[in-house]
Amino acid sequence: MSSVCSTTKNPQTCAWIQTVSQVAIAAVVVYAGVTVNQHMEVWSSSFQRGSDDIHKIQDNMQFISESMISINQSMNTIAYSMSSIDNDMEDIKIQLLQMNTGIDTMNNNVYGLGKEMSYMNRSVRGVGRQITPQGFVDSMMPF
Repeated sequence: MSSVCSTTKNPQTCAWIQTVSQVAIAAVVVYAGVTVNQHMEVWSSSFQRGSDDIHKIQDNMQFISESMISINQSMNTIAYSMSSIDNDMEDIKIQLLQMNTGIDTMNNNVYGLGKEMSYMNRSVRGVGRQITPQGFVDSMMPF
């Protein structure tokens, strides 16, 4: 600008040109600053939202972790209950096998009693035949 001012005969014009050019440069600098500031505000807002989202994700992950621990404890309780039921079922199985053995023994004893009663019944019939007059005579005669 000094070259323009050196050729200009009017010093006021030179001062005016220098002032306008400085104002133009200042306006460009201010515009650039405002533009950068707006972008920085948008970025800052985006970073804040991102930070909030990350905190929400962290809270959700903490909640999920606590839920998983609770589920794990429930599963352990169920596993213990199932083991207890399994033990009880094994005890019932043993008792049923013992009852089955007892029933088999009772069945064998009843069968034996039935045989004994048949034998006694036959014996009583035999004695009954001997008590009749013909049976008494038959038992006395040797021939």
